Amino acid sequence: PIRRTKCDAPPGPPPPLPPPGAAADKSPASPPPPPPSEPAAASPEADAIAQAAANSSPYTNPGSYETLSMDAKRLVALDTFEGFRCDVNKQMSPSMVVVHSFGLAPSSGGGGSPMQGGPPPPPPSSYTFITQVGDDSGVFVSRVDTTRGGVDARVQRMLLGGLAMFKLQMSLSGSDNDTLLAEVDVGTMIPSFTWTANLKYGSMGGGPVWGANYWQAITPQLALGGEGMYIAAQGVPAAAYAFKYDFQAPLTPQEQQEVDAEKSKAASGPPPGHPGMPTPEAPGTSSLIGNYHSNGMATLNYRRVITPQRVTVGSELAFPLLAPFQEAPELLLGAEFNLTRSKLQWSLDCNTWKFNSVLETKLGMTPAAPRFTLSAAVDHFNQDFKFGYSINIDG
Repeated sequence: PIRRTKCDAPPGPPPPLPPPGAAADKSPASPPPPPPSEPAAASPEADAIAQAAANSSPYTNPGSYETLSMDAKRLVALDTFEGFRCDVNKQMSPSMVVVHSFGLAPSSGGGGSPMQGGPPPPPPSSYTFITQVGDDSGVFVSRVDTTRGGVDARVQRMLLGGLAMFKLQMSLSGSDNDTLLAEVDVGTMIPSFTWTANLKYGSMGGGPVWGANYWQAITPQLALGGEGMYIAAQGVPAAAYAFKYDFQAPLTPQEQQEVDAEKSKAASGPPPGHPGMPTPEAPGTSSLIGNYHSNGMATLNYRRVITPQRVTVGSELAFPLLAPFQEAPELLLGAEFNLTRSKLQWSLDCNTWKFNSVLETKLGMTPAAPRFTLSAAVDHFNQDFKFGYSINIDG
């Protein structure tokens, strides 16, 4: 006979399920769910970073209206001179600097005869004493010119924690050209502001002066503004309107390769310089600036960076827009070349073909090394040639 074991026996039926609610009553009570976890408190540094990111904007402060075309104009309006100059700078304290400026001009050149209607010749010698005192909230500058017997002064002071800047300019020479002008700039010291304004009042030419200007960033690349002024001595109000457009000019294949190389170098290594240094402009960075004055004259300035911190070119075109067109258009070209220890600037007046150049070099490797400058102005058609040299010594 075949005997069955328990392994061979068929399994028995499953036990019946308990009625609803019975298992819950007999089972032990389940533990309560854990309380929801609270988010960790953010550190003050994280709060500052988050606040800065929330307030960040592609718009930047457009700067003051008076300086909107300064970077472009300095490329075509060079400070050429004739004769010899010597400037000695002395640091008296961390906040005070004095400058002794000497000048020697040729006795027979530099100007025409007053009887012929030309400008008077420069004095054969001159001496100017300049004092500058400044701190984090302002600066005071005074200038004593012994040649003309005049005193110039300028005071700048921040107000309301940098919201406004007070400026006072004074020029006294004992003549009708004495000037006293007080100004208030708003918004120029705050990077998050997208607009700046200026109010001015004073005395010029024997009469009062009123003026105001406003400068607004419309887009991250475009800014518009205008200025109005009334000089009582002239009796005619004056107005001006301006725009500035920053853009990236098309790059050549070689320039594009240099940009890509700089980007890869910056991504792989630490950023050059320190946080206080300004960011170098990229190749092709360009600016177009336009000005229109109430007298009917318009001016266009163009500036382009060829090589960052090395080569920059610019131009200026001035032309009348209102009839009668008595003024002929004027075209100026200029360039600036920054080398390791020297800087070369040149400009060309395309109407008169007058060529100006300034070469500045350091006579040493230290930052306070003396600077030697050569200046030349050449007008072949009028046979007018001027040459000058200067030295700047830091004490």
